Amino acid sequence: MIPTIIFRRAAPLYESMLQRPVDFVMPPEAVFKRKINLLERRWKKQGPSILKELSKITKLQWPEKDIVCYVTAGIPASFSHPLTLKLYEDDDVMFDVVAHELIHRLLNTPQNRSILRRSKAIILKPYHKETNNMQQHIIVHAILTHILLRFFGPDRLKKAEQQSKSADYINAWKVVDSIGYRAIIHELEKGRKVTLPPT
Repeated sequence: MIPTIIFRRAAPLYESMLQRPVDFVMPPEAVFKRKINLLERRWKKQGPSILKELSKITKLQWPEKDIVCYVTAGIPASFSHPLTLKLYEDDDVMFDVVAHELIHRLLNTPQNRSILRRSKAIILKPYHKETNNMQQHIIVHAILTHILLRFFGPDRLKKAEQQSKSADYINAWKVVDSIGYRAIIHELEKGRKVTLPPT
């Protein structure tokens, strides 16, 4: 089953629970409407194929029929549970962040976490001293690399890498570049040990 992604402006009650700078000024609702409409059009065109590809390459199933993506602004980062997307000036980046967070969501359902436990342990063992955030993004970035190259090409991948600002994200990209995204995905699928560089 491939889920339907429903893009929705975050409601006032949910907005009140989110952290943002005290001096942040929320954009006009017209900006949200324009961004959401564009995102919906783009996702309708390519989103279902991306969701199918994610399931195909990971051999994992989507457990949800519908996933609501709440759109807001001013928060430090987008996140996957509940799927919450902040506004980005660049529409490509905004689209790719949705894909990024959906990868997190697919990998972290209770059933899929159990399926991947052994594979993840093998992949991440050399990096056990790194932060959990960095470790998890090694796998997320490997899968995202496949998606961006498969659907958009190397320039889009380069943009995604350059968008990363935190040390954890940057270091995760470096590991993916060093090992190779295909080797990481292969291990994730098969549970077989891959050859990893010394750390």
